[in-house]
Amino acid sequence: MSLPQKITDNGSDIIEAVIAKGDLSKLTPEERTQYYTQVCRSLGLNPLTKPFEYIVLNGQLRLYGNRTCADQLRKLHGISIQIVSEETKDGLLTVHVRATDRNGRQDEDIGVVNFPDTLKGDLRANTIMKAVTKAKRRVTMSISGLGFLDETEVEDIPRDNPHVTRPSDIVDVPAQDNPNRIPPGDPDIKRLPKKDARDIGTKLNLEMNAITGVEELREWAQDNRNRVALLPEDWDLIFQGRYVDHLTELLNKTAAIEAAANLDWLTELANAYAKCNSAADIFHVDSVLFEPVSPTTSLEEQLKASDIREEHLKRVAQ
Repeated sequence: MSLPQKITDNGSDIIEAVIAKGDLSKLTPEERTQYYTQVCRSLGLNPLTKPFEYIVLNGQLRLYGNRTCADQLRKLHGISIQIVSEETKDGLLTVHVRATDRNGRQDEDIGVVNFPDTLKGDLRANTIMKAVTKAKRRVTMSISGLGFLDETEVEDIPRDNPHVTRPSDIVDVPAQDNPNRIPPGDPDIKRLPKKDARDIGTKLNLEMNAITGVEELREWAQDNRNRVALLPEDWDLIFQGRYVDHLTELLNKTAAIEAAANLDWLTELANAYAKCNSAADIFHVDSVLFEPVSPTTSLEEQLKASDIREEHLKRVAQ
């Protein structure tokens, strides 16, 4: 039996957990949400506008600030930014900026981008703007006292899982012995490189998410195990996690429906007994409701039905 995850109400407990674990992926989804909200509140940012997104770096899940974050910080602190200088040297463009907040405090930073001579036209213009934007975002984070990465820096960082930008992208990889995993593909299947696997990965996700039945999903997994085996290894593991999450969700829904059906049957039985005025009436209800259903119900449900029956037998005997 699995126990429900503890939801921590105290924000300081979440911060302590982040410091101790160092990796946001080690927190539960509820704890990550609380941490995200606490960070936004501590900075005066609106969490509903999603000022931060997620990135996996060196195997750890971290937050980085996006454009919304920088824009809100400049407005909150009255930050103005001045371009001090621009320099092109050794194939790099460096933009130096200075930020001043409403209290007169100043900070400086730079933005650097690759700037080869081969860049022409719109591409050259966009690269210049990127350098300016990077410098402005970096100095905004710095003068606001934040050590978070900015999204202009994130774009230039090579990473294994560039798709991870939201909490919903984070999945737990199921253990190899998990019976709910997708069966392994044929041993002669060779994985595709990522550039060739995107289309099949997208189709697999769309197909899987469209399935709403447990048995249908399991049959689909069996039929498509070789397609899944074509995915790069890290994509395969992530897809396995998504599949197990989807299957677990469908299993829980099925269990809830069955529980509701059992509850409805017990309620119907109790209501029928309540109308009885004698033991003979109760025996009649047994033959109509209890006996035909009992072989298909769990032992727990049968015991509950028997308890209800005993209560009403005592009632009519008085």
